[in-house]
Amino acid sequence: MPSLKDHFLLLDAGANVDCKPLHLHQFAVMGEAYAKFIFNIDKPRVGLLSIGEEDAKGNELTKEAFKLIKSSNVNFIGNIEGRTYSPVRPMSLCVTASWVILRSR
Repeated sequence: MPSLKDHFLLLDAGANVDCKPLHLHQFAVMGEAYAKFIFNIDKPRVGLLSIGEEDAKGNELTKEAFKLIKSSNVNFIGNIEGRTYSPVRPMSLCVTASWVILRSR
């Protein structure tokens, strides 16, 4: 997706109606690899779409996925909200399950 700086990747990689936390972790790993090898980003910044930026925010799916992603080797910047993506808090990709981020200015 276009952004003010470089690229932005919205990753919805599953064909699952009900994603599990492990699926979101796998999306983060796949997305990070994609950003490294396709966009040539040395250390992609990975965000998890949630209803708030705090670690404990979100539904059970995002809370459990947060723990899995944070404990992995992914360069995880934490939860993000749809309005959060900006040059102030840049990220390389946003991991989500069955959501679309719509932004307006």
